[in-house]
Amino acid sequence: DGGLRAITAGVDGKIALMDLLLQGDEGPVWREVGAVHLPYNDRDVHTEVATITATALRLLVTASNGEAYQWELRNGLPVSATLTRDIPAAGLRRSWQSACILPSGKIMRLASSWQRGPGGASSLRPELLL
Repeated sequence: DGGLRAITAGVDGKIALMDLLLQGDEGPVWREVGAVHLPYNDRDVHTEVATITATALRLLVTASNGEAYQWELRNGLPVSATLTRDIPAAGLRRSWQSACILPSGKIMRLASSWQRGPGGASSLRPELLL
């Protein structure tokens, strides 16, 4: 409807979709219009969120361990609580920055890792991974 939307990561793995609404004399207020929840990880705590991105059709949450969780959206809201989980094939020595969904449905991730260069100097090197 052309309004402003925000997606936030909250406590207990909650990802909330918020709309900014005008409330007469009170001014604009944020209202939750939908939510999904991240699963627990192997330590029985909710996954730490690195980034959240969305398109008209998908909500994508990238975790700090590189895992990506996505939900189908319709009219900007989650169709169901069912998620699709994508685990990166790349190693654990990366710092995961972000991810996006390609038109093919594959997930591209942006990460960085320390690389030893000439003379033994270390530098942080960005990587795009499919």
